[in-house]
Amino acid sequence: MTSQSHVQALGPQEVLEGPLFILSDIDGTLVPHPYFSGMASSQRARYVERVASLFSDERFGLLTGRGLTSFERLLSDANLSRALRPHFLGLEFGAHLYAGQANLFQSPVASGVHAVLNAIGEAFGQMALKNPNLAPKDDLLTRMAQGRMEGFVLEPKALIGQVEWFYPDALTQEAFGHFLSEVVNPLVLNQPDVALQVFPSRIDVLQRGFVPKAGFLERLPSPLLGNGLAPHVIALGDELYDSYMFRYLREVHAQGLSETTAGVPRKSPGKSPFASVRCYSVGRELAFTDGRFASIEEALTQVETWLDADAP
Repeated sequence: MTSQSHVQALGPQEVLEGPLFILSDIDGTLVPHPYFSGMASSQRARYVERVASLFSDERFGLLTGRGLTSFERLLSDANLSRALRPHFLGLEFGAHLYAGQANLFQSPVASGVHAVLNAIGEAFGQMALKNPNLAPKDDLLTRMAQGRMEGFVLEPKALIGQVEWFYPDALTQEAFGHFLSEVVNPLVLNQPDVALQVFPSRIDVLQRGFVPKAGFLERLPSPLLGNGLAPHVIALGDELYDSYMFRYLREVHAQGLSETTAGVPRKSPGKSPFASVRCYSVGRELAFTDGRFASIEEALTQVETWLDADAP
């Protein structure tokens, strides 16, 4: 981070004095989502290249739902090194944190999460044998290129698992509901440490008590938050879990951090570690935001502009 910043905010023109830190989601925010965009892989790769060019900037960090394997594949699909890391990287909605190549934190895994994921995987395998419309993950992009979006995606992670179902008509939408009620819900009833977050086309298997994209600041070394100087934080995202991040950042700004490290308070209760917090959604309206970018291109270009304006 730099000691001086002159950044034009969205909306009314104003100057922010002090260090800057941009924290962003990636899929659907700075890069078109591979499952929903319908964009050619070469065009999506150009977005990934632009985002990767920001990784060397210590004022830029990513907080994504992707696991490490999925994140590395995103890079390799754009012919980039799988070892690339931004200055701060939060994977699996903040369950796994990196500072550059250093592994900062990995949440302990609830045994019930693995049990549910394994059972879902077995059920999916049985369904895939009977139904040609269920696509294995490795074949999904090919099917998308053919205009066939239906299918099933299982992505096991250390803390959460995603099951994504793409349904082109009411029949498969009904099948998704059947799978949820007949297969997934009974599994969770027998696992008290597991919770579900259900979306129209996705099920997230979560460790109970874990709030996606929240709580990560308590795990970060102080230098990541401005080298003793309170940074202006700008956060971007495009879905429900990003609104959790926005709310969390606003609560920390209002109430401060009181966590301790080795018995030493890192922040004074009631004192914000930030100079300011600004949150922006991309594409659609979200709660706890200061504004909205109409498109991914607009959001990515503005991030680049902010960092260029803040250059020493």
